[in-house]
Amino acid sequence: IYTLSLHDALPISSVLFGVYHLNIVQAAYATLMGIAAGILYEKKRNLLFPILVHFANNLITMLQGFAPS
Repeated sequence: IYTLSLHDALPISSVLFGVYHLNIVQAAYATLMGIAAGILYEKKRNLLFPILVHFANNLITMLQGFAPS
């Protein structure tokens, strides 16, 4: 079994997270969000924290859609 260091795995998983969104603008933000979530997980060692950050990010984005322009 081959394992990756955090230094290698974090950018790869973050870019894959970004590409999954299938939109170049969203991919850039999602890649940065993936990096932040990965670092948060590494610091806290609890998956709940990055899940809550992802939820909060999606909630804020959704609420912005309801704001008058």
